[in-house]
Amino acid sequence: MLPSLFIFSDLTCNTIDIRIEILMYLRTQKKVQKDVSLFDPIGMDKDGQSLQIADLLQIDEESPIEAVEGKERKERLYRHLGKLDNRELEIIQRRYGLLDDRPMTQKEIAEQLNISRSYVSRIEKRAIVKLYQLFKHEYSE
Repeated sequence: MLPSLFIFSDLTCNTIDIRIEILMYLRTQKKVQKDVSLFDPIGMDKDGQSLQIADLLQIDEESPIEAVEGKERKERLYRHLGKLDNRELEIIQRRYGLLDDRPMTQKEIAEQLNISRSYVSRIEKRAIVKLYQLFKHEYSE
């Protein structure tokens, strides 16, 4: 039986405390057994559901299949982005952070390009419609 420290009634525990408790649990388990799984039950949550180490660490790894599918989607997107005119491409890249992972607002783009926000909006809309049509055409073949 695990110590009562692992029965969390409140999920707002300090992250550092949780990590310390996990390390303590792993150390005690290391003495008893060789392997510790992230899916070993370590207690119950406030709803009475089994609590696992993976639940506390919130592992958000994607599966290999998801990774490949994501890569294929990105490749298709970038192939279609090449079919936009320069201004459309520039606005889509800035708007969705495709160059530096920092999405910008229409207002920020307008200020940088010295054009109106409404013009940025129109160009963005036109580019998205083009991309939609390109993807739709690709899937209908």
